[in-house]
Amino acid sequence: MAPGLRRSPGIQTRSKPGGPPERPMKPVRGFVHLETTAPYVQTCPRCRRSILYGLAEGIAARVDVVPISGTQEAAAAAAGIQTFTLRRTGLVQRDAIRRTDPALASPVLAEHRCPPQPQQLSLLPAPGGSR
Repeated sequence: MAPGLRRSPGIQTRSKPGGPPERPMKPVRGFVHLETTAPYVQTCPRCRRSILYGLAEGIAARVDVVPISGTQEAAAAAAGIQTFTLRRTGLVQRDAIRRTDPALASPVLAEHRCPPQPQQLSLLPAPGGSR
């Protein structure tokens, strides 16, 4: 560094005395907590239905693409199914406070749950049963 010039104390450099000229170090991007990403459409590997997948405040969210009404949201909350609001920037997880916020009113999407799969009935009689 030229005499009379001082380096800012917050900038780290890579040079050593007598080494090549100083250059600022690149900041290291650490893990981002509560990150929200834009959702994208994918297919559920189990039921083959279209779903939206993205990070909502650090939580992996898989939601159905069909919006639900207010009564359906209340039923989903009672059943323990998480709901999300679709925004331009990503999915926003809804809780009791956010359900009353008019800015987060629509569209409301429910967490994806695969429909029950049909079960194959046994063709043989149950053990110990009569014919």
